[in-house]
Amino acid sequence: MIQQVLTLKDALRKELNSTIDLVNDTRSKWESSEDSIPESLWISQCIVQMIWLKINTILMLAEGTIVTTNNSNYRIFDCSSILPIVRSAYELCFVYHNIFITAETNIEQEILLNIWKIRGYNSRQNMLTLPERYTTRCESDLQRISDLKAKILSLVSKLEISDDAKKDIKCIINYKGDKIKGFKFIKENGKITKIEDIHVNQGVKEMPQFKATEALFNWTSMHTHASYLSLRQFGQSYKPDEAYYKQLKSILTSAYLIITTVLNDFKSQIIKTE
Repeated sequence: MIQQVLTLKDALRKELNSTIDLVNDTRSKWESSEDSIPESLWISQCIVQMIWLKINTILMLAEGTIVTTNNSNYRIFDCSSILPIVRSAYELCFVYHNIFITAETNIEQEILLNIWKIRGYNSRQNMLTLPERYTTRCESDLQRISDLKAKILSLVSKLEISDDAKKDIKCIINYKGDKIKGFKFIKENGKITKIEDIHVNQGVKEMPQFKATEALFNWTSMHTHASYLSLRQFGQSYKPDEAYYKQLKSILTSAYLIITTVLNDFKSQIIKTE
């Protein structure tokens, strides 16, 4: 089991190097290009970089944290701190795939991207107390939300879409919460008939390589929130045994799936825009 973990770590490092090399090369080309690069592409490479950093952090934490006492040093292998990062990286991977890969047209992609922006701006609107310096930002965010809604409705008017699907869109953009979801345009004979929402833990619907998405999501949730069971599993951090290495193998396998998925997605996106 230990050898399998070491092999996974080496595979992760290789994929991380490939990912950041591609991002840096692509960004350099965009910066030197005379053509205007769409905002969506800059956003997409930022998401890839964020995922890259999270997977790097997972790899570093997987080496253990050295604790120094008066008499000795020991190493804690803290899966409980790694798992919330796995969840965050997976959610970003899910969002990226939904917006930039699932969408079949540029208009659909722009609609999904703008919905995601609205949910982001809603986050600050829903804060009960804010420092005074952020009040102006909240007011500006409200205007941005209004502008994004108008932009989405304008884009929708260019689509072949049913009245029911238009109602779905209006319901989605008028939602005042910040819950992250994926959305899919369901079509019949080329016409959009409804908008299907996809919960983050159902990512396997769009990314079949994540076969145990729901189990992964529930497991990472247990360590993201204050669960008693996470405390029970934390005890293994001090005395790594076979069960611990199985956990670490699962974590590294998930991290590998995330980074390879987003790397392949980014490659596909670049090819589509060339």
